[in-house]
Amino acid sequence: MERIKSAFEIAMEKAERLGKASAEELREMKEAEDVSLGEVIAKRYLRGELGSKQLDTEIKKLQSNRDIVVGAAIGEIMGSLQPTDPDRAIEAIVVLIEDKEKAKETVEELKSLCREHTSRRERIYAELKEKIEQPMRQELSRLGISGSAIQIGVESNPQWLQAKEEMDTQFQRRLNEIKGRLLS
Repeated sequence: MERIKSAFEIAMEKAERLGKASAEELREMKEAEDVSLGEVIAKRYLRGELGSKQLDTEIKKLQSNRDIVVGAAIGEIMGSLQPTDPDRAIEAIVVLIEDKEKAKETVEELKSLCREHTSRRERIYAELKEKIEQPMRQELSRLGISGSAIQIGVESNPQWLQAKEEMDTQFQRRLNEIKGRLLS
């Protein structure tokens, strides 16, 4: 059975064919491999292939460049965080951050951000629904169209789409600020 070569091994073979790699090139190749490893571990966790204990075990196996692997994993997990369902991502953050006080603060900040975003989104949706539905129902009624089966779609309204995009942009900006602090 043929063993699959790592990106590092492939790069090393290529470097040998082209001539000897410098120490800086070797360091960069190793760092790229570590980033890739962190992303793979995070993706496996996010797909449910690893639980939090297995995630912890995978991270504890690391000997060198642990910070690079963990940083890449945190980046991948933070990128997947959904404000309506943040629990799995938050669970991973607790495992990945060694400083448990920093992890606790980050968890509280993430939960607060998700609650605020979800609450604001629900409030603005309800406001727009009321603002949009009533005039449309009146217009439909004027045209002789009425009944409980009539549903007015707020989700496709340009005002809602713009408000949703603005809220999502603000959420991502604040999430990136938290991620930046975690990775610094």
